[in-house]
Amino acid sequence: MKTYSNLKVIALLLVFLTSCNTNDFEETTVKTNLNYLTIKSANFKSELINDYAKILAISLSDEIKIAIKEEALKRFDGDYDILVSNFEEILIKNKSIKELLKENREDFVKNL
Repeated sequence: MKTYSNLKVIALLLVFLTSCNTNDFEETTVKTNLNYLTIKSANFKSELINDYAKILAISLSDEIKIAIKEEALKRFDGDYDILVSNFEEILIKNKSIKELLKENREDFVKNL
């Protein structure tokens, strides 16, 4: 009976030792790290978009509102989206919208 118990223990140990594969653990760790980096990257992009929106809100003047409306009415993709790269190049009072946003960005950073 004792030999039967010893054989059971040895068989269980062999099953446990051979079933664990270090590659499985490493793959899981890599996948988890990549998911974390993807989430962190998405959060960072989201924060940048929020900051840009706040700076744009600080910068809003009647001229910028009109420029936004005119760009949206172009409906380049069939919807009322605007291309930021085109929008930022519009001149208002001899300054591009991009320059106006940069000026207000400094004020935004000071108020953080």
